[in-house]
Amino acid sequence: MQRGGAIEISQNYGAIPMAGTLTISGNELVRAGQFDSGYDYGVGAIWIFPAQDNMNSTINITGNTILNSPYEAFMFQNQNIYSGAAVTTPPTSGYDVTGVSITNNTVTNVGTFVFQDQAPGSATVSGTTATGVGDAGNFSCGSGFTLTQGSGNSGLGTTTCGMPSSSLLWVYPGTTTFQNATTGQATASQQVVIFNTASAAASLAAVPASSGFTVSRDLTYPCGTSLDATGVSDNGAWCMVDVSFDPSAAGTTTGKLSIPSGEPGSPATAQLIGTATGSGGGGGGGSSGNLAMGATMTASSAQPAYPASNTNDGNQGTYWESQDGTAYPQAGRLRRYRSASCRAALITTW
Repeated sequence: MQRGGAIEISQNYGAIPMAGTLTISGNELVRAGQFDSGYDYGVGAIWIFPAQDNMNSTINITGNTILNSPYEAFMFQNQNIYSGAAVTTPPTSGYDVTGVSITNNTVTNVGTFVFQDQAPGSATVSGTTATGVGDAGNFSCGSGFTLTQGSGNSGLGTTTCGMPSSSLLWVYPGTTTFQNATTGQATASQQVVIFNTASAAASLAAVPASSGFTVSRDLTYPCGTSLDATGVSDNGAWCMVDVSFDPSAAGTTTGKLSIPSGEPGSPATAQLIGTATGSGGGGGGGSSGNLAMGATMTASSAQPAYPASNTNDGNQGTYWESQDGTAYPQAGRLRRYRSASCRAALITTW
């Protein structure tokens, strides 16, 4: 998963409160539970979110495997969404979660926490093992959540309040594609975001790319030699590089963008894929018939890291997001849609 969680269980989007029993079992979730720059923290591979009402029916989470989660495995998120340093502030109110039973799950190589508790309520956990835990078994800052441990657990014993002081840099999108390029002609550049996801500043070295791809300095959000500690209102916590594709032969070229830093697991990487024809089909529009590709796009507002230029960069992994704060879909001269599963879904811009 590029952003956020894989399975979301939520009372949200005007839904009717659930009654009865919900069972989540037998799933293998690989590299789910990612950092989310909109929340300024990770979203669990399995994400429980009482956004609009209490969640008190029976939820059984059993026999699942969570493998190589960059952030947390299980998350109970409060309706009061805090960011930055306020993530450690206990909520003064909020809907709660009860009736959750977590049994016989396996968590292997989780970047930060096995559990992140940010909602009032309770859950029981038994027969659940965690190895390769990056920071602590449980993130808890007084949210009023009680995690009762039964028998057969391992790797869940430690508790902390605070985001990790070091973490591998987050790169978005994880895959950037260049389509219908022309041999011997560089395509229009596409922006790639580099974000520090840790609570302490991070160093940043020069960003190279594989042969056939070129990295240049972004004029609006250029990268320097360091990134501030994570913070949604701090533009110094993230930067951008511009990547273009300059094919020397027809066909498909695959490569890698490497982001060296002083963080554990460095370098962070992103995949690059370019396809080229021998003639015609230029990546900047024109002969391909796509007049919008590479043209100047503007919007009345944009969220940091999601500018209007994302709408016509030829990359389905990027999108524009306005600052109007209205419900999805947002409308204007540009439109974007994303499904109700929010940060666990494919995002399409048109």
